Amino acid sequence: MIRVLHTIETHGPGGAESVILTIASKLDHYNFESFGFFIKNGWIVDNFKRKNIQVRVSQNKYYLDVPLLKDLIMYIIKHKINIIHSHEFTMSFYSTLVAKITNIKCVTTIHGNKDYIMEKMTRKLIMKFIAYNSYIVTVSNELKNWLHKTIKIPENKIKLIFNGVDTKKFNNDESKKLLYKKSLCDELKITDKSIIISNVARLYEVKGHKYLIDAASLVLKKYPDVHFMIAGDGPEKHKIQKMIKERKISKNFHLLGERSDIPKILSASDIYVLSSLSEGLSLSILEAMACGLPIIATDVGENSKLIFKNENGYLVPPQNPIALANKIKYLIKNKEKRKNFGIKSRTIVEKKFNQDIMVNKYAELYKKLSY
Repeated sequence: MIRVLHTIETHGPGGAESVILTIASKLDHYNFESFGFFIKNGWIVDNFKRKNIQVRVSQNKYYLDVPLLKDLIMYIIKHKINIIHSHEFTMSFYSTLVAKITNIKCVTTIHGNKDYIMEKMTRKLIMKFIAYNSYIVTVSNELKNWLHKTIKIPENKIKLIFNGVDTKKFNNDESKKLLYKKSLCDELKITDKSIIISNVARLYEVKGHKYLIDAASLVLKKYPDVHFMIAGDGPEKHKIQKMIKERKISKNFHLLGERSDIPKILSASDIYVLSSLSEGLSLSILEAMACGLPIIATDVGENSKLIFKNENGYLVPPQNPIALANKIKYLIKNKEKRKNFGIKSRTIVEKKFNQDIMVNKYAELYKKLSY
């Protein structure tokens, strides 16, 4: 049995960590055995353990240090790892180096887009280094082209694998939607007749929440009974709370924090909104689509590959709360549009973005590395 080690520097929950967990937990169907190596405890470690996947949390305090490198090498030797699959940047640097030292194969998946990479020059340097991997996987065509043309990574070393969603976990079961909505509304002490507009994202500046808040302020002037919800936590929390308070919309704008019941929150929602300034292939949009929701999102990253005007939602320019508010108001007053868009969203995910397609493509890549 081929042994695959999965590693990332972040602890989740987030899109990248969800993808890793999905891949790792499904590989046994393809005669692969999964292991995990992480540098901090958190969501991904807890879920690896819950799935009975062997996991190591390094006790070293810093990202860039020799003890961490030694720890990773010893873990690979001890468990006779055949392939390292790293994600994002810091651990990809380590994994590439360790793969050379231990003479095993290494593949890296980059989940963001080119703007995300270029935030820091160190990331670009890391990309140059991990070009020595057997393969680099991207989740978007935009990033694939950029890596080839700008970073000069050979095109035959770059693989495009779209993110995939568990369509059983994230579903549009009408019989449960009303129950989930009543439960969420009872929790927040609001009427279950309210239209709920949701967003699932870490509270980072790149997610553009300040524009969503400004859009909500405009929407609520016309539709005061609508409720907005963000599920997620992060460093921008206090700034976002302050903005909500300053705009006097606290009764209608709810910060749910980090949640373990995202499928239920999405099922309870009527519209999904993403206000990001940049994206790769948004897993949160795919999850909302799988739950049968109409989508309004900024025209960044690969969002245009997921959202089709007058089919399942609308795209708006980033950093434009007026455009965002106008599309939200349009869907609020058009119930039939919301329903039809939601049906189309679900169909798109089932055909192109379900997790079985994604896992199968990763398994094929591992098999190619094993020969």
